[in-house]
Amino acid sequence: DGDFGEQEHLGADDADDKARAVRRLRHHAKRIAQAQTKRESRGKLSGDTDVPYKSRRNDRQRVDDRAADAIRAQAEQYGDALDADAGMDVDGNSDGDGDYYHEVELSKKNKAAAKEQRQQEQWRDMVSANVATEAAVSNDSKRAVNYQILKNKGLMPRRTKEQRNPRVKRRMRFEQAKKKLSSAVAQVRTLDGNYGGEATGIKSSLSRSTRFK
Repeated sequence: DGDFGEQEHLGADDADDKARAVRRLRHHAKRIAQAQTKRESRGKLSGDTDVPYKSRRNDRQRVDDRAADAIRAQAEQYGDALDADAGMDVDGNSDGDGDYYHEVELSKKNKAAAKEQRQQEQWRDMVSANVATEAAVSNDSKRAVNYQILKNKGLMPRRTKEQRNPRVKRRMRFEQAKKKLSSAVAQVRTLDGNYGGEATGIKSSLSRSTRFK
């Protein structure tokens, strides 16, 4: 061996490099063997392979499929007769339904056209009234002002009919104050005629007297 210049003994550094290379090769070989074993084990049957698993979703799908097939078969068998009895045409449209939808659409169009015509007539009447008013006023006379210009109220908050009348407004406030007072303090009531009992009944558990200590 020495004739070809090969070393009979490796040095420490070369031995470490060779050992690391061998470990790397063994590691890769082990990984390749594990992957091959996993692939082979996938095709093998396990103990749970023959156990039938129930899936509610699949069962429901199968039931729906069977129902759809039955309906389709019934439609193919009796579809023409049913369409003839219902008055359907070849395209599946009913003559009665088509007339009904056509009438509804036509009535909507007529209503919209009548509304537009009414608005145009109102606009023409207003324009003609303004033109007649301005024509009636001569050059020397002045045009009469309307209520809005005469009062010149400007922006005002909305008030109810009672709020616009000061007397009624204060009368209502007085009535509300009397109700609050009667609920807090017992009021003196005058007797009109003979005593006929309490309107709400006599409460045996209620005492309005004051105890002196």
